[in-house]
Amino acid sequence: MDGKANVVTFQRTTWSILHSFYSTPETTDEETQKDNIIRAAAELIKSDIKKINTSRKEYPSPDSTFSITANLDFVPKSLQTFLGEIFSGKDTDVKDASIGQAIMQAARPRILIAPLQIGLASWSSDAPLFWFQVPD
Repeated sequence: MDGKANVVTFQRTTWSILHSFYSTPETTDEETQKDNIIRAAAELIKSDIKKINTSRKEYPSPDSTFSITANLDFVPKSLQTFLGEIFSGKDTDVKDASIGQAIMQAARPRILIAPLQIGLASWSSDAPLFWFQVPD
């Protein structure tokens, strides 16, 4: 189309996810309703993760690796909201960024390069071996 190669996507939109959620038959079983809500939330979050525009041709910059703000910006807002409801406390930004990026990496293992995981891997490869030894 217009000189560009055709692209087929299997990405579900928010509308189709919510439509399938509301079209499921209502049950009086509270556990089933809770499972349906959790599945719909997971599908919405996974859809947002798939929308992240990434490139595997270059690694994240050191600035984005060590910046809390840049690492939180990498995590979709829906996943940040979800994690914000789970974690309690004043300063959960580091938890939100690290666990959020780990979830994103698990959802898209061959596509995504998460800045925190790359930063940790490059830092730990330079660290002395004795830092990782288990004490007797």
